[in-house]
Amino acid sequence: MESLNHWDADRKEQVLDGSVSLGHLMLYNTPESKYERFPYRDSETGWIITADARIDNREELSGKLNINLEAGKPVLDSLLILEAYKQYGILCNDHLVGAFAYAIWDPDKDQLYCARDHLGFKPFFYLNNNDIFLSASEIKGIKAYQNISLTINELFIADALSTLSSEKDQTFYNEIYRLPPAHYMIVTSQRTTIRRYWNLNPHYELKLSSDKEYINAFKEKLKEAVYCRLQSDYPVGAELSGGLDSSTIVSLASQKQSIKTFSHGLPDSAREKHFPYDDEIKHCRKVIDYNDILDHFFITGEGEGILNPLRKGTHLHEGAMQGTLSEVFEPIYRQAEEEQCRTLLSGYGGDEMVTSPGTGYMFELAANFRLSRLLKELLIINKGKDNRAVKITKQFGKLMLSGLLQKFKPAFETPDWAHDIYHALAIDQTFYKEMNIKERFYKKMKLPARGSTRMQQYIRINLDYVPQRLEYCAIKAQTHKLEYRYPLLDKRLIEFYLSMPPHLKVQNGYGRYILRKSMEGILPPEIQWRLDKTGIVVPSIFLRWRQDEESIRQLILKAKDSNIKHYIDYNKTLDMLKKIVHYDKDSKDRINSQALQSSLMLLMYQLENAEE
Repeated sequence: MESLNHWDADRKEQVLDGSVSLGHLMLYNTPESKYERFPYRDSETGWIITADARIDNREELSGKLNINLEAGKPVLDSLLILEAYKQYGILCNDHLVGAFAYAIWDPDKDQLYCARDHLGFKPFFYLNNNDIFLSASEIKGIKAYQNISLTINELFIADALSTLSSEKDQTFYNEIYRLPPAHYMIVTSQRTTIRRYWNLNPHYELKLSSDKEYINAFKEKLKEAVYCRLQSDYPVGAELSGGLDSSTIVSLASQKQSIKTFSHGLPDSAREKHFPYDDEIKHCRKVIDYNDILDHFFITGEGEGILNPLRKGTHLHEGAMQGTLSEVFEPIYRQAEEEQCRTLLSGYGGDEMVTSPGTGYMFELAANFRLSRLLKELLIINKGKDNRAVKITKQFGKLMLSGLLQKFKPAFETPDWAHDIYHALAIDQTFYKEMNIKERFYKKMKLPARGSTRMQQYIRINLDYVPQRLEYCAIKAQTHKLEYRYPLLDKRLIEFYLSMPPHLKVQNGYGRYILRKSMEGILPPEIQWRLDKTGIVVPSIFLRWRQDEESIRQLILKAKDSNIKHYIDYNKTLDMLKKIVHYDKDSKDRINSQALQSSLMLLMYQLENAEE
């Protein structure tokens, strides 16, 4: 508990029960959280629960469980989870909506029941050997136990250097695992059982009477997903990028209550100059003005550099990471903490499902010989273009040929852009051969080559990088007493969206069609129908690279001359650094900043541990 309390919890408690110890560090946020007493022992059953949990379907669940919602009396998350477990047993998670990772100790059965939420919002790490079972919200909590031996998971390192995400149960250490999302685990002294309890159904299609009915139902689900995540006794913050996802969440949330927005942007010294990427500040301002948002902050990260946040990341996550956005987000987290926010709404996850652009829809039309619809979409897409008839004829022919060949194509294939990433890797050749990196890279990079739009979306939401990013961001944000909340990853919303007919996802030349339609009168029209998003997540990132260029070069050279195991190709890494720092809009060089960031974290971890 002391190792995990680096963020100074609002309350900490523990319970000892024979061979079992359960602890908890509380972050106050919801009104109910201030009344919670995790770990909590149920007087009726003797069960003890500890959890990192926020239940979002409180009223619905209370009704199912016959819990009396008395005015002024809080219904605690611990009570909702325990009562659901009493009534439904291992099926209890089917009835929970929210973000949760919890463990329930049953002393009579000598059994620990653990579960993690459907998408993986709350982390759950564990070590399980013949002598002891350890679990924690961070790897720190497991490493703090002295009587275990840990070894580095070199496959995890290979994936990090290849910009891949390892399987959902893997970590930087061979002996420490993650409980995958939508899984429960039962631990006894004799055995451990892990089972999946939920999955999306990509074959189910919801049948409603009209497009208008779908749009209205989707809008209600979307509003519910946002509104239920506004519960807080503190100011609520929201990330705002100017794109459709974050703008939708900010606009809906601001209809309900006052919120504070936080946006990444470029400093004045870099704006409107020849720079690798533009920011989206002008689009953010349109949303802010349209919704009369008074508290808004543009974060440039000016003077931050890149090495220090990456070094802090190696200490926080106890090793190299496979995705480092959470570390470069820290300037926003600091500002949100200064504004006393404890909730940070995010539009992340929209692209993976609810606001997916509808990849594969045109091929699906061709494969199903829906020719009139296909021609209509091509006419709209090419409206106002030169040689319109020629372009439409070529596109139609190509789509029809691809559609006819669908059944002969492999189920999965490597997209063209993945080849560019592969050739930009900088991995030591000996390690490259030891880990068979090429075969693993191309195997994990394969995406659906055929099938329905619905199946494309199903595959994408289930990719390994989704829960990994959620975990990293949850751990990092908590160091600033922040809790991320993701309305577009609401279980109810994504189930509804996946079941909709594909023409509601792509229509009249617009991807994300149903979201755009449902936001009429809520979003500024120029945001609602924009197709020109050009900014990146952190537009100032290249300025931060440039600031630390020499320090990074010295770090790489120091590692090259050291006795650590050499996982990277140092000359290629130095070349990658040069390309990133001097990259501009006209550059044709393939850069891979994520691979370089993971490499630097690995080098810092290795050098620090070698010195120890």
